[in-house]
Amino acid sequence: MKDYPKDYELPPDDDVFLFYPFDYKQERRRFKSVVSNTFKKRTDPLKGINFTEFVNSLGEPEILNLEKGKRFV
Repeated sequence: MKDYPKDYELPPDDDVFLFYPFDYKQERRRFKSVVSNTFKKRTDPLKGINFTEFVNSLGEPEILNLEKGKRFV
């Protein structure tokens, strides 16, 4: 919190982790516990589709034949 202005009241209230300077051992430990799960090997197969499959599922693009230079807004 030493990076925040003096008149700042509370840290943001949401589900984003807020880490204070790593001057303190408990902050380094907390950061490591959150980040370590990010780089674990996957144990379950991925679910869903990848971006290429999604784009291919959209089908052919629709040609609108708009008049060049004309504004529609």
